[in-house]
Amino acid sequence: MMVLMSILHNLPERLSKIASAAKNCTKLLGPGVAAWGVLYHCTHWCKDHYYTLFDNALWQKEMADIPFDAEAMKSLSKTNDGPIWVAWWQGINDQTPPVVRACIDSIRRHANGREVIIITKDNYSQYADIDLTLVRRRAAGTLTINAFCNALRVMLLYNHGGVWLDSTLYLTEDLSEDFGRYPFYSINAKSAEYPWATYCLASAPGNPLMKYIYDCFVKVFSTIDAVPEYFLFDAFIFNAYTHIPQVTAMIDAVPRNNSGSFDLSEQLAQTTTHPVLPADTYINKLTYKLSYPTRMDGKPTLFQHVLDGEV
Repeated sequence: MMVLMSILHNLPERLSKIASAAKNCTKLLGPGVAAWGVLYHCTHWCKDHYYTLFDNALWQKEMADIPFDAEAMKSLSKTNDGPIWVAWWQGINDQTPPVVRACIDSIRRHANGREVIIITKDNYSQYADIDLTLVRRRAAGTLTINAFCNALRVMLLYNHGGVWLDSTLYLTEDLSEDFGRYPFYSINAKSAEYPWATYCLASAPGNPLMKYIYDCFVKVFSTIDAVPEYFLFDAFIFNAYTHIPQVTAMIDAVPRNNSGSFDLSEQLAQTTTHPVLPADTYINKLTYKLSYPTRMDGKPTLFQHVLDGEV
């Protein structure tokens, strides 16, 4: 009953997002792809068929003619000692969710010598010159914070290098030295759909993949107001990975790591002091959108220990 009530409560917002995506997808890729998107997002049927159509149309109509600087790959640094970038758009204040504060504190504890820079709406322009089309879309409210920050993160990495970590990532160990040993690095879990995770991306400065993805964002949002598909960022990377051999080789070089990034989130309601995680896992994806108990049967939960920075 609680699940049903939650679904019904969020139904108007969900339908509004589906309608917006369909409108923008129709303008960008045509009504056929948009119709399959509505069917999938309303029913969760035909996932593979829809995303195959979406990815192919996105490549053919928007991405194939965007230049990729293959020559830059030859001189790309093999090391990456840039800062850690974390975005919290409103800035850290009294309204910041406790779990976000705990995650950022954990990143600072385990930065392994890297500078940690918190990106906000007030300071992002100090680090990246973002195309005015995206800035205007964000100011008008049609481009979500998440979509804007997707474009922002690849430009930050292109300009400065470093590591992008979402503000809901909780680190239980120091950031691996592997982040500095590859021109591109990300979470690469065997069970994941892709050998990367957009919430955890690392790149040497000047990486042409970052510039290419940024140019994709600019081109698409010069045509439409808002996202045509929630996983647009993944679709950009997937198409680059599929069609550009240099990108394929660079991403395939990343070793398996952090195979259980969602395991901690599934244990937060337990009354234990330490989570059970795979040996290779220390980057943990949490969320501020769900509520977890801080005490059960008179004992603090793992969630409370996370908030206290004890995990």
